[in-house]
Amino acid sequence: MYKTQNHFFICLTENVCDLVSCSNHGNCTTSGDCVCDKNWSGKDCSKEVNEDFCIGKASGHYAHPTDCTAYYVCHADTERTALLYCGPGTLWSQSLKVCADPAITKVECFEGVGNYSNGNTTQSVCSTIQNGHLPNPEDCSSFIQCANGVAHIMPCPLGLHWNPNILNCDFPENVEPRCSTLQGSQATENPCDIDTCNGNGICVVVNGAAVCNCFQGWLTDNCSEHVCDNATVCSERGKCNRTTGECQCEIPWAGANCEVCNASKAVDVAFILDETGSISDAQFQQTKQAIFDTINILTVAKI
Repeated sequence: MYKTQNHFFICLTENVCDLVSCSNHGNCTTSGDCVCDKNWSGKDCSKEVNEDFCIGKASGHYAHPTDCTAYYVCHADTERTALLYCGPGTLWSQSLKVCADPAITKVECFEGVGNYSNGNTTQSVCSTIQNGHLPNPEDCSSFIQCANGVAHIMPCPLGLHWNPNILNCDFPENVEPRCSTLQGSQATENPCDIDTCNGNGICVVVNGAAVCNCFQGWLTDNCSEHVCDNATVCSERGKCNRTTGECQCEIPWAGANCEVCNASKAVDVAFILDETGSISDAQFQQTKQAIFDTINILTVAKI
């Protein structure tokens, strides 16, 4: 609370961080969100990220080496490394490059990237060719590399399909006949052929539909809107300018995330002063109750 000669101003904050744990790998903001340290992610900053994972890798999706519920998204052009997690009850399928229900879809969950451990289909394919390259019948954007009769799923760079005519990854329009991704017994065109993420995310196929995994700082289904720093909504004290990615704070709040109470712009709460220039207890209680009725306050102290 701040007081001038005839008025006082109140800035109210709750100690929400007392109830939030960032696992000693991040800092809690006034909105109760964790801003994770480098190499850590997750709502509570408990998930470790290997920032060097994507070094030397083509753009695409890669299984986490030890966690079947997680996968990495690599973007070679920007050298970005993103660690994402599958939804409840699903595991990452490197061959399909989607999170799938293991009870319905064949999922190759193992320690070590690149080996198709549960791959009866691909292993049988490589039984006819010891060394060489074959199309992946389950994913147009990857191919099967047979090495000494062992099958390995190899991804193409982002946006490219395997072209069996030149035995290399190529632009989808150059692949004849046009490649389609198998979904069970039906063949459908890959919905990620078109860049639906506006260059601000990675497209994955989930249940036959294109889903964007937006890069940090971008929102919406097609990653078209810029989010303010730390993915907070300006501490609920302002609005995020989706063009600039900056918070436009309400009076009296300021700061990058509207987390600072600016006393010079604080809301004016008027009251009647007695002759001594101070507020009486009765007037303070009346003002306090009015504030409680207007905004949800935990504690208001008289100074």
